[in-house]
Amino acid sequence: MALNPDVKFDPAAAQTAALNEACAAATIRHVAGELDLAAQAYREILVADPQHAAANHCLGMLLVQSKRPSEGLPHLLTALSAEPQVADYWLGYLEALLLAGQAEEAKCTLALARQHGLAGRSVDEFAARLSVKLSAVAVAAPAAAVVRAERRRATGVAQRMEQQVLAFVDEANLAAAKASARTLTLQFPDRGLGWKILGALLAAEGDIDEALAAMHEAARLLPKDGEAVCNLGGTLARLGRYEEAEAVLRLALTDCRPADLDHNDIRYSSLLFLLSHKPELGAADLFAEHLAFGSWAEGRSLPAPPIFSNTREPERRLKIGFVSGDFRTHAIAHFFEPVLESLQNHGGLELHAFYNHTVEDSVTRRMQSSFAHWHPVSSLSDLELLKVVKNNRVDILIDLSGHTSFNRLRALARKAAPIQVSWMGYPGTTGLRTTDYYLADRYFLPPGRFDDQFTEKIAYLPASSSFRPHADSPPVNELPALERGFMTFGSFNRFGKLNPFTIRLWCRLLRELPNSIIVIADMPRGERRQALAALFNAEGVASERLAFLPRSDMATYLGLHHQIDLCLDTFPYTGGTTTNHALWMGVPTLTLAGQTPASRQTAANLVCLGLDGFIASSPDDLVEKGLRWATDLTALARVRSGLRARWLASPAHQPESIAAGLVVVLRQMWRRWCANLPAESFDTTTARSEYCLQHWHA
Repeated sequence: MALNPDVKFDPAAAQTAALNEACAAATIRHVAGELDLAAQAYREILVADPQHAAANHCLGMLLVQSKRPSEGLPHLLTALSAEPQVADYWLGYLEALLLAGQAEEAKCTLALARQHGLAGRSVDEFAARLSVKLSAVAVAAPAAAVVRAERRRATGVAQRMEQQVLAFVDEANLAAAKASARTLTLQFPDRGLGWKILGALLAAEGDIDEALAAMHEAARLLPKDGEAVCNLGGTLARLGRYEEAEAVLRLALTDCRPADLDHNDIRYSSLLFLLSHKPELGAADLFAEHLAFGSWAEGRSLPAPPIFSNTREPERRLKIGFVSGDFRTHAIAHFFEPVLESLQNHGGLELHAFYNHTVEDSVTRRMQSSFAHWHPVSSLSDLELLKVVKNNRVDILIDLSGHTSFNRLRALARKAAPIQVSWMGYPGTTGLRTTDYYLADRYFLPPGRFDDQFTEKIAYLPASSSFRPHADSPPVNELPALERGFMTFGSFNRFGKLNPFTIRLWCRLLRELPNSIIVIADMPRGERRQALAALFNAEGVASERLAFLPRSDMATYLGLHHQIDLCLDTFPYTGGTTTNHALWMGVPTLTLAGQTPASRQTAANLVCLGLDGFIASSPDDLVEKGLRWATDLTALARVRSGLRARWLASPAHQPESIAAGLVVVLRQMWRRWCANLPAESFDTTTARSEYCLQHWHA
């Protein structure tokens, strides 16, 4: 089992040992008085590992020794944050604070050090020196005034530290942000911002256990902070702890009105996104939860229809707005940008972007050039966003987020434009009566079968979207099983999708093929791997047949498909981006199509490519189909070798056709509004997609 990471050389441990050895050698130079050489050596270590505690402490003390204590403080702080149990790190930081003239901060830090058990002669001597610095203040002021001043001082220090943490985050200096956030939690454990930032950064690094502890503190201290609550709920969900996540989010919504929340507070959407991952929740119940959101966001009864100044001219040039927080390096760019590039050249449309995120990267700048008007709206309240949309006289506003992060559905609940549409970002209804249409295709939502799960009317495009593969994708290789003689299954879905139902279903197939193995990516570190392995073991699949891999860069991720014969899908929230990447790499996905939109994402891609043989209608059918493909490797190899050709001929690879279909759909919507007609479901499938559908099912 060459894929098993437990038998591989551990480069991280080797690097740590080498850096520790280098630090010991630098310390010898330091003690010998070779300060310049020692400083250079310490800095070289910090280039490799900016958080190396010993190197930071030694460099900080070298700067103090060189009468540059202010320069040494950040390094001493980093060392202390990394290893707060080391007494010398406390003493070094305290000494630097005092020499830098920050006696008040030193006093606060000394008290915190003693709470951590720091004691002894050195501490007493430092306290005596510090008291001399502060004695004038202590004697002169009345006791009550001193207490008030101390509280104000502590608040001021905490606020300055919080501003520094946020500044590091804004600068994308995440290592410094984490170190500063950790120090903030040490010095001011009752202030929630440090815990919130620390938890988010730890989670991004994959240190989920420590991240969860920080997020629990943040949610406890900041119960009205939607971001803190959603971070905790989302991380619990990512670990498959759905019941805990649901409890956190439902508690946060108790007696909570939309007006009580910040404009970017999406705790209710986070709950709905979570519920769409629960196998035991039926389609009707899931829809009812979305309807409850609609009632909550819109109020018990809708006010009188809003009055718009848009002129009712059915054939005039239309102003089309797209609102999203994902105009950046994000999965949505793979789907939306190809269509946008075709849409921008259509003379009958004026495109507006309402961008609800602060991050701007190369993708943002590229997409920005495709819009006639670009409106940053992340700092705007719902009413302010409403005003911007109306002032620009947007005719049709298209939401590209649904119940995912950085959505502005609460603004749509107030009816920002004459026609409002949901598309692409979320496999399901918004639950809003103010959203008129949902854009889909016949592969994803077969006409007539899902109307009762949407408050919107479904309008059909030739394809829901056009996925753009990675530019540097490697070529498709031969089917690995032909050489190995056994099947290698794979899953690249988010870890949070791996619920017990999915694991049991996979294990049924794995038991039928005792020589097969499975590769599972996006695995967090720590106890989660053992817990997941235990689920497989309980179902009769030994750990030797499991290869758990962490999240990787794009090149590594795509290259892993060269080892996979067949991907296994999750249920009920099936693959989206991962399924598309796998298909492009020649690897089909075996999926169970359910009764909710989220359970049909992979099936939609497969139907579009004529790969119905990988779509199961029941758990028994999935096992049967899996065995059929595993015992007919010639057929599976033939599918693999021809997948890119299928892809290139499919409606999903025709962004011009999708854009043309979208133009027709938008015009039809607008004509109905001009005629005072209500929204209705309609299909504008092009002749090209009809041909492709018949061709692949012939």
